Amino acid sequence: MMKISLKVSNHRIITLVMFIFCFILIFDPTDKMFHAKGLIFVFLVLLIPLGLKTFPYSKNVLFFFYFCMIMILYSFFAGIFSGLNVDYTFYFGFAKSFFVFFVLSFFSYREFEKPFFISLVLLTFLSLLIYVLAIYDYRSIGKLITYLSYDVHNALIGRRAYGNWIIFMVYYKTVALLILLIGYLLSKKSYTLSFLSIVVLFISGTRANMFAALSIPAFYFFLTGNKKMKIILGISFLCGIIMILPFISHVLLSPTGQSNSVKIGHFHSYMNFFGSSPQFFIFGSGAGTSFYSTGNHAFDLNTELVPFDLIMYVGIFFTLLFYVFLLLPLPRMMKMDKTIAFSYLMYLIVATTNPLLISSTGFLAISFGYLYAYKNTKENINATN
Repeated sequence: MMKISLKVSNHRIITLVMFIFCFILIFDPTDKMFHAKGLIFVFLVLLIPLGLKTFPYSKNVLFFFYFCMIMILYSFFAGIFSGLNVDYTFYFGFAKSFFVFFVLSFFSYREFEKPFFISLVLLTFLSLLIYVLAIYDYRSIGKLITYLSYDVHNALIGRRAYGNWIIFMVYYKTVALLILLIGYLLSKKSYTLSFLSIVVLFISGTRANMFAALSIPAFYFFLTGNKKMKIILGISFLCGIIMILPFISHVLLSPTGQSNSVKIGHFHSYMNFFGSSPQFFIFGSGAGTSFYSTGNHAFDLNTELVPFDLIMYVGIFFTLLFYVFLLLPLPRMMKMDKTIAFSYLMYLIVATTNPLLISSTGFLAISFGYLYAYKNTKENINATN
């Protein structure tokens, strides 16, 4: 009886610390609001022995763990041997992002699930509250908007233009994680909360988030609907694409748009960089090295073109292997829940065109994929691991 009580107590301690950990990483990605990332990391590290007691280690998680460690070390030495100037502050930020996965890999999905998704539900409500108050009574929330956008840099809140279209956006820097929340809530048939999360992705103002917000529910209802519903959804989706195609081509994909022109500039600059120094394409030049980009007309350490950033850091071979490891949980996730698997895939797609992969935010999403697939107590993991 005492043994059972102790296990329950351990689980509660881990869950509480895990919630604080997820809450801080989601609401303060820049660590300028609470200044508590380091402290909560230490607390979670101290709980690792309890985490190992609640769930055995997975060899698939272990393989990715070791690969990430090798990748960090390789990037360090690539920077030294590149002959280029290395910004070691940036390098250590790059390396620290991986530690989110390193720490979470010692715990089970059961210990991660509720803290992670409850934090994301809270982010949904906060974003909606800010949006509504900003639209109807901006003065009442002006100081909070200034604080989040300019003081701690955790959000971008204001007007955004798409051609002649002007929208008011509330973009919290971790809002893309709601892609995972939508898949999770739909799998639980929690349609009201999933709808609210879809709305938040739309008001975040980014094209990739909007695309994900439409794709996941479309996939879910296509998956769960009857033959008649599938036909209706298919026709509706096709008609919708045809109707908005002019808007997409002239506004969202226009090379003269500010966001698009920056990305095009980055792409051409990367082609020039790798063309003039092919050794960096093959072997990388290390995280913390920079290249001149016409996108920003400045030397950049990273861009929104994440695969090219990774090639610059560690070379083409490590980059391809890294993406193979990111996709590794997908087949197992598909067997467990196709909607959740699809939402994980959508996050990876969105993160490819935004700096949302090699960061604490990105590794929260990657950790979710690995814990759900390989350390989930609802499945007989050891039998197939």
